[in-house]
Amino acid sequence: MGERGARLGGLTASLTERRPWVSGVLREPGGATIALGGAVVRVGVVLACWLLFARVFVQLHTWTVDDAYITFRYAENWAAGEGPVYNPGEWVEGYTSVAWLALLTIAHALGAPTELASKALGAAAMATIPAVLASADRIAPVPPRAAGAAALIAGTSGALLAWAGGGLEVTASALVAASR
Repeated sequence: MGERGARLGGLTASLTERRPWVSGVLREPGGATIALGGAVVRVGVVLACWLLFARVFVQLHTWTVDDAYITFRYAENWAAGEGPVYNPGEWVEGYTSVAWLALLTIAHALGAPTELASKALGAAAMATIPAVLASADRIAPVPPRAAGAAALIAGTSGALLAWAGGGLEVTASALVAASR
């Protein structure tokens, strides 16, 4: 490490000693550490994402993608015992995700309106994405700042926010990807 690196290392060390929250870790007198700063920031990021999502969802809650109605019909026919078909007796696959179709079929079989169930499941997936990404460093070798940045980027993505209530599997698929 050169002279400049030594100076920067010394600056970081002295800054951390004077302001222990800078490193995201509080040091107790006995040498034990308490991770606080990073967690507080990440919780703030997730809450901010949820507030933004709530605002966008309220504005777009009446919008449903026309293609979603195809999956709704398959789900309703499957729940009625006809199998995953658009028209009973015609075995043509016209849905994009069998997992999403199965979730909507279960929701419809339990008595939920299919369109409302799709919006609720999409909203739940969208609300979960920032929380999963914000905690990514706990399960994978990811720097805490990167986890927080990923949560912020995904949680404020206009495309994900808009598609959450569209009725399709977009946010559920994004949640699966974020969870990997």
